[in-house]
Amino acid sequence: MPSSRQILSVLTTAVLTSSVNAAFGPAFSTGPVGTGSWIREANSTLVLPKAPTGSSGDTALWVGMGTSNGDLIQSIADNVNADDWDIYAYTLVSTSETTQMPIQTEGERAQEADKITMYYKFDDATGNYTQIVSVNGRQVSTLSTDDGQAMGWGSAVECAAEDCGTVAAHKWIDTTITLDKADPNYDQTMGKAQGVTGEMSTSDGGVTWTITDIEIPEFTFGSLVWLRCCTLVLRLPTMVVLVDLDDDEPTSLENPHPSSGRFNAKPLYHSLDAPTEGSVTAGYERPNPNINGFSQALSCYPIVSQLAAQLDLNTLHDLSRTCRQFRANLLEYRSQLVKHTLHCENEDSELGEKLESRLQEGRHGMVLENRLTTGRVGKCARDMVGDCQRCGDIVCRNCTMKPPPTPTLRARHRRLCRTCAKAPLPLLMAAQKQRTLSMSSSSSSSPPGSPDTHPVLFDGDKPRAFTAPAFERTPCNCDNVVWLCAPCGKDLRNADTHYVRGWSYRTTYTRMLGGLGVGFGEGIEGVECGRGSACLGSRIVEHETCEQNLLDTIERSQTPESPERWRGSCYLTQEIEGIGGVLKVKHKKQVRVGECVKLYEDEKTKSIQYLEREVKGELRSWCSWCERVVRSKKDEAGVAGNRPTSSGSSSSSSSKRKSSY
Repeated sequence: MPSSRQILSVLTTAVLTSSVNAAFGPAFSTGPVGTGSWIREANSTLVLPKAPTGSSGDTALWVGMGTSNGDLIQSIADNVNADDWDIYAYTLVSTSETTQMPIQTEGERAQEADKITMYYKFDDATGNYTQIVSVNGRQVSTLSTDDGQAMGWGSAVECAAEDCGTVAAHKWIDTTITLDKADPNYDQTMGKAQGVTGEMSTSDGGVTWTITDIEIPEFTFGSLVWLRCCTLVLRLPTMVVLVDLDDDEPTSLENPHPSSGRFNAKPLYHSLDAPTEGSVTAGYERPNPNINGFSQALSCYPIVSQLAAQLDLNTLHDLSRTCRQFRANLLEYRSQLVKHTLHCENEDSELGEKLESRLQEGRHGMVLENRLTTGRVGKCARDMVGDCQRCGDIVCRNCTMKPPPTPTLRARHRRLCRTCAKAPLPLLMAAQKQRTLSMSSSSSSSPPGSPDTHPVLFDGDKPRAFTAPAFERTPCNCDNVVWLCAPCGKDLRNADTHYVRGWSYRTTYTRMLGGLGVGFGEGIEGVECGRGSACLGSRIVEHETCEQNLLDTIERSQTPESPERWRGSCYLTQEIEGIGGVLKVKHKKQVRVGECVKLYEDEKTKSIQYLEREVKGELRSWCSWCERVVRSKKDEAGVAGNRPTSSGSSSSSSSKRKSSY
C-alpha cells in the first residue's frame, strides 16, 4: 500500500534530464473536455496582489491549458524576490514522452493592482494557439506555438521550491472559456481547493462558459502544501517506479485547514464495510485510511495522465484495484486514461510490414513456421505491453518472440572469464557502451598508435553515485519470463547452437584425445568470455577480414575507372593473389575480444551440450538472450545479506578441481 509521500518517478532513456521540486498553492481547474470537443478560446484577467512577503524564491501566478500534444500554454506573472511582477507569455513544448522545452517571450514589469489579461486563441489557418498578454489593456507580449488541442484550463499558485513565503489573496475576473463543440457537462469537471470561489455557467448549451470571480485565498508556502511534486526523470527503458520519501511529520488530510488549500478527496462509490444496524452512531464516520499524498496525486489529471502513459491496461487495472480510494480517483478519467496507456512501437506500422517480419521470424528464429497458418497478423495489443529485455524497445504481446521450450533455456548461458566472474555485480549490471580503442600517450614506451589493451574501467576508491541503481540493468529473469522483440529473438537458436559446437570442437581436437591440437587452451587461444567486447578483461587483437562491402568501397575510392584492380598498398590494406590468379584485398583491423574462460578437467573428456555449472548456479554466467548477468547462488546469498564465508574445505576442493585456459 503506498504511503502518503509516495510519488511518481518516470524512468524513460540513459541521461538524467531534470529534477523538479515544485510546490503549488490553492487552484481552480476544469477539464478534460468531453469527447469530440476542445477549448478554442480562453480569457481571464488577474488583479495583481502585492509581492509575496518573506520570499526568497520564484513565485508564479498563471492560468494555463494542457493540450493533446502534452504541451502547457501558460502566460505568467512572475516574482523573483522583488517588489513588482514580470509579465510574459510562456509555453512548455513537449519534446518527448518525458521531456519538455520552454519557449518564452520578453517580459514587462507590472505593479500591485494592475490588471493582467491572458487571452489564448486557436488559429484555424496555422493550427497554432496564440497567447496575447496585456497590462491594463495595453498589449505587452504575444506567442504563437503549435500545441495540438487544449483539453483543460486552470489557475495555479506555483513556487519553484518552498521558499516563496506568503502569497497574498488575489482574484481572476472576466473569465470565459469557448469550446469547439458544445459540452453541457463541462461544469462537472470543475475542481476547487478549499477557500477558492468561482462558479461556471453557460447560456448557449455548453459552447461558451462564463466563470464568476475566482478568488484565491492567502497562502503560505512551507506549511501545508496543496500538492508537491518531486519527479526524477531519466532516459532509460520505460518503467514506472513509486519512490517512498516518507513524511517528515504526520499530517491530517481528512480535515485540512481551510487556508491550507488542500482539496477534499473524491468520495467513495461504496462504503468499505456493509453497515449493520447500530454499528454506526450519529455523527460518526469511519476515517478513510487511504487518503494520502499519492491518492491526492491520482485525482490530479496532469499527473495521472502521465502515469497512465507509462502503464499498460493490465497494470493500470491493478493500480485501480489497490484500494477503493484509488479506484474512485481513477474512475473519473477512465475514458481518457484508457486511450493514453502504454502502446507498442509497432502499433502504427502497416500490416504488410508486420506480416513480412513475422514470416522472417518463422524462417530464422525460435518460432516454428506452422504457427503462422492463416497468413494474417492481428493488431497490436494494449493489455500486455513492456520493454524488450534486450534492446529496451516497447512491444506488445503480439510483437514479442514466442516463449521458447523450457529445455532451450539451458543453452543461453555463457561462461564468464575470471575477471568478470570476480568483479562486483554493479559493474556487470551497468549499461553497456561501445568501447573505443584508446591510444597511448606519446611518452609511452609503446609505438605510436598502439592501443591500450587494458584500460581502467573501475576505480574502487571512488564511492558509487546514489543514482547508479536507476541506470543499472537488472539481472537476467529469463527463467521466469522471456519478453524479447522479434528482431532480438530471431537468431537466438542459431547463436546457442554455434556456441555449444565451439565447446565440442575444442574438446574433440585436443591432444588429450589423440588429436593434433588446434591451439585451444594454449596462450591466448580459447573460448571467449560471454560478454565479448564488453568483457572487463578484454584485449585488442589484430583481425584480418575480406568483407566484400569494405573491399568494394576501397576499390571504388582508389580506382574508380578500374574497380577490378586496387592500385595501392599499406599495412592495413594489402592486395593478395588467391587460387587461380584471383586478386583479393585483405584488410586488417584492430578489434577488442574477451578474455579466455576456464576449462575444467571433467569438461575435457566429454561432449558439452550446455554449461552444467552455470545452469546449476554454481558459477556466475552471462545470458546471451537478454544480455544480462545471471547471478550465481553465491551472488544471491550476498544480495540477501548472508554471504557464505570462505572455509578450508572450499579451498581444498577448488585446488583439486584444476582449470586450464
